[in-house]
Amino acid sequence: MSHEDLVVPFPLYHGTSSAFADSIMRLGLGAESPVITLRAVDFLRQLYPLCEEHLAQDDEWIRNAYIVRKMVAQEFPPTGTFNWRHGGIYLSAGQISAVRYAVNNCYGSEVISIALLCYLKLRAVIADTLDRLRLSDAPITRLLNLEPTPVLVTVRGVRVGTLRSEHGGDPSEVIAAVESDVGEGSDPEGNNFEAIEPIAPSYLSLHSIRVTGGHMYIPQFELQPYAKS
Repeated sequence: MSHEDLVVPFPLYHGTSSAFADSIMRLGLGAESPVITLRAVDFLRQLYPLCEEHLAQDDEWIRNAYIVRKMVAQEFPPTGTFNWRHGGIYLSAGQISAVRYAVNNCYGSEVISIALLCYLKLRAVIADTLDRLRLSDAPITRLLNLEPTPVLVTVRGVRVGTLRSEHGGDPSEVIAAVESDVGEGSDPEGNNFEAIEPIAPSYLSLHSIRVTGGHMYIPQFELQPYAKS
């Protein structure tokens, strides 16, 4: 058996929301990319100059402006902690990482959640401009009619050959780092992968996340089997 045919010996996790959970259960993880389908990055690129002009004194915009600039640029760092690319299938070896992501991004995607936050901020001050530019008609804005809840996707049994490291390299070193962390009793948080093909529903289990305490960086939570809507 080749190395690529070996099965990843631990579960992987992906944070999302109920807005996309039914599709994941039916088609698999990554079969449809809401970031691509909803043109979330393009939408954010159109909002960005408007935010710079009209939200310059807004505290929430000031906190998020750096992140938005990185998202608009879709930077792909070869190393480092942060990955500003969006639209791929990213998986974490640390459950808490995926839970944190789902809890802090109510629409199941960082770029979608930030884009909609910017849109709502702008709508409060320049609604006529958004309407004139037809940004109010963008498909992504339909998500505002939903009340999404955080969902954790657990992935088991995938082959090593279907993954690469988060930064595009051989996943073997990341797998070894995870096994080392687990062997030493450490949390493997921070060890992330990108799936290079959709993951079939048979490899997945979905759970709703109910936050019971903690804070945004280390939420306390309970998991309940996800009930299809």
